[in-house]
Amino acid sequence: LEPGVFLIPAHATRFPPPSSSDPLQTPVFRNGAWGFAQDHRGEIWYDPGTGMPVAITEFGDPALLGLVKDKPNLPAPVPPRISMAQCKAQLAILGVLDTVEAILAATSQQSVQGKVAYIFWQESYEVNRNSPLVNAMASHPSLNWNAAYVDDLFRQAAQIKV
Repeated sequence: LEPGVFLIPAHATRFPPPSSSDPLQTPVFRNGAWGFAQDHRGEIWYDPGTGMPVAITEFGDPALLGLVKDKPNLPAPVPPRISMAQCKAQLAILGVLDTVEAILAATSQQSVQGKVAYIFWQESYEVNRNSPLVNAMASHPSLNWNAAYVDDLFRQAAQIKV
């Protein structure tokens, strides 16, 4: 070692960083020059599609990654199945139980597949959200329900307890 000669450690610079009055702006030395980057390290942000928390570990604006600061208010998950009693009760609450049963009764007279659907409607203990029967009923011209409406119907029906 020579007196008066100093070695600069790796990933260090001899130029002092600039100061900032903004606590979220942190000086960062990149590509041979100082600049500022947002510093949200240690904060929890959220994925808006899933509501899952994401711990921020890098410099930068998490919003540019599609994250949001506040936990999103997502609807409850759609239950994959509900009881037939919950299904019929919810349809009665909506005032369409008679319509649904009339559609199924009429369909049962038209084809073997319609008869099978009617038997399932009469005899099943559960209704699966993704069953062909549910999807066929939802798309029937007398109802014409979209997937979001059926999802809400299942969410509401799942809350019915006797």
